[in-house]
Amino acid sequence: MACIWITMLFINNVRSSSIFITFIGIDRLLAVVYPLRTRHLRTTSNAWKSSVLIWTSVVMVNIPESFGFKRYLDSGKDDTCFEFYRKSGQSLTGLVYLQPVLVCTLLAVNIVTTALVSWTLRRHLTDSAKVNKKMNVMLIFAMNLIMFIIFFLPVSLVVISEDWRPFFMPLSCLASVNCCLDPLLYYFSLDGFWKKKEEIDTSQGQVALNSYDLN
Repeated sequence: MACIWITMLFINNVRSSSIFITFIGIDRLLAVVYPLRTRHLRTTSNAWKSSVLIWTSVVMVNIPESFGFKRYLDSGKDDTCFEFYRKSGQSLTGLVYLQPVLVCTLLAVNIVTTALVSWTLRRHLTDSAKVNKKMNVMLIFAMNLIMFIIFFLPVSLVVISEDWRPFFMPLSCLASVNCCLDPLLYYFSLDGFWKKKEEIDTSQGQVALNSYDLN
């Protein structure tokens, strides 16, 4: 039972992180492309509702997965935790394909949102504000894509490729590192962080200007 719980927690870490990261990208997209029309959607209440819905969906998927994984372990053919894919010669179940399909779909959404935000910033920002504003916003989207490509995609695809299965455990360890980077991404996505950064940059610029005037 402990093996099943640990494995499900690991799977949920990848799934929930990839979903929340995608939601952050969509939120930033709405803030940049449709700031006024979507203000009523980007509220704390809706954020809580979305979080509850995500976790409920993730846990509900765990129920059939847990039963299938238990039958797999009880068969006595493999007692190793995290071996939640079928060995060669056995047919893959539909739930095994859920992970790679989910991650690939969310990655595609992140690529589209990144392209739309970059295009919008390039069109609407003036030359004087373009560099700083674009770098601030695009940093979040760049971090999203990097986390997907490095942490989520390899470990999700390895379960459907027999040639990659020897690399499953190293890729699982790599995917676990994302839980240390998630708080940084969430912090950088806060509006308060960028407002504070702009205030610091403005004050530093004013100090530099005053020093220049004194000289």
